Amino acid sequence: MHRLELILRLHPDHTARSLAEPSTRIFDLSGRAMQGWILVDSGGLADELVLAAWLGLALDYARILPRK
Repeated sequence: MHRLELILRLHPDHTARSLAEPSTRIFDLSGRAMQGWILVDSGGLADELVLAAWLGLALDYARILPRK
């Protein structure tokens, strides 16, 4: 069975607060926690308003990153 999770990149200052929310965990791909990167599982994505809030946080951070 596959798990549905959303990977989000947030401002690193928001990591701890975001991880206090239900259905979240740190994104850890290589055995090292990546500050500012979290996973939100399907339980935290069922409500459209909650999903929109998560996406808004990620977009807000993306807007302030330097262009590549």
